[in-house]
Amino acid sequence: MEIWTLDHPQHGRLELRQGFDAEFLAGDPGWPQPEADDAVDGSAESAPARAGERPPLDAPLRDRVRARVKNPPLRLQVRIDGEVTGRYPRTGVGEVRLKNPKTEEDGFSTLESHPASSLRRLRVQSNALGDILSVQFREGSSVVEFDPPPGSRGARRQAAMESSSVKRIFYPLMGGLGKAGGAILVLVLFPLLAKLLPDWQVNLPEFRLPRIHLPVPTMPQIHLPVPRLPAWEIDVPPLPGWLRTVLEYDEVWKPVLLGLVLGVVAVRNHRRSERQKAAWAAERAAADGAHPDQPPTPTAVSEASSSSRKPSSTSRS
Repeated sequence: MEIWTLDHPQHGRLELRQGFDAEFLAGDPGWPQPEADDAVDGSAESAPARAGERPPLDAPLRDRVRARVKNPPLRLQVRIDGEVTGRYPRTGVGEVRLKNPKTEEDGFSTLESHPASSLRRLRVQSNALGDILSVQFREGSSVVEFDPPPGSRGARRQAAMESSSVKRIFYPLMGGLGKAGGAILVLVLFPLLAKLLPDWQVNLPEFRLPRIHLPVPTMPQIHLPVPRLPAWEIDVPPLPGWLRTVLEYDEVWKPVLLGLVLGVVAVRNHRRSERQKAAWAAERAAADGAHPDQPPTPTAVSEASSSSRKPSSTSRS
C-alpha cells in the first residue's frame, strides 16, 4: 500500500492511501465490499479479498500493462489523524473535497466538484496505469504538496523533478505532447492513407431545399461622417510553410502550449509548497522552544502561530 502524507498544523495528519482490496480490509473492515461477480456461489459475503502485486519500478512497460490488466482495481482512501474520511473505488479521481470531521458535521468527502471543494480539496495526478504521480492539498490560494511514500513511482518522479528546474518543466510538457500525439498521428497517417486508397468518385444527386421569400421591412439608413485614417502599408515577410501548417491545425500546438503552461505552474506551486512547509517547520520549532518537555501537536502549533500574531494572548499546549 502506498501512503501519501502531509502534516498540517490545523487539520492534522492527512493521508491518501492507495492499495488493493485485501490491503484495505486489513485496516478498515467492511470496505471495500466484494463485487457480486467475484463472489463464491453467488454470495457476496463469501467472496475472498482481492489482492494484487505492484510491478517493480524498473519493470518494462509491457509488464506494467500486464499487471494493470491482471490486478484488481487500485482504490483510494483519505484519512485525517487516522480517521477514515473518504473512500473511492478507483484511482482515476482528479479532485476531491476534504472535510475535517473534527470541525464539520459530515466527515466523508465526495467526488468531483462541490460548493465546498473550492475551499479545501485534494488534487490527485495519476497516469494511465494507475500510478499516483503527485498529490496536492489546496485551500484557497494555498498549495502544499504531499510527501510521496519511499520507493514509489511518485517519489522517483519527484526526486527527478527536484534535481533540476528543466525536468520540472519537461515532464508536464511531455504530458502536453502526449495529448497532441493523437492529432499528430492523424496528420501523418491521413495523407498516407489517402495515397494508398483508390480514388473513388461517387456522383450523388443534388438536393435543394425550397426557398421561402418573406417580406423584409426596409429600415431607414443614417449616414454619419466617418473619419478616414491614412492607409499604412507594412511589408510583412511570408510565414514559412511549416509554421502555417502548425497554426492551421491548432489541435497540435494547443496541447503543447498547455503542457508548457502546466510546467511553469508546477514550478511555481512547488516553490510555494516549499515556502509553506518551511513556515510550518519554523512554527513547530518555536512551539518546541516554548514547551521543550512536550512534543508539539497540531493544536499547539496552531495556537502558537495565533499567539505570534496577537502579542497579548498566551499559547497553550
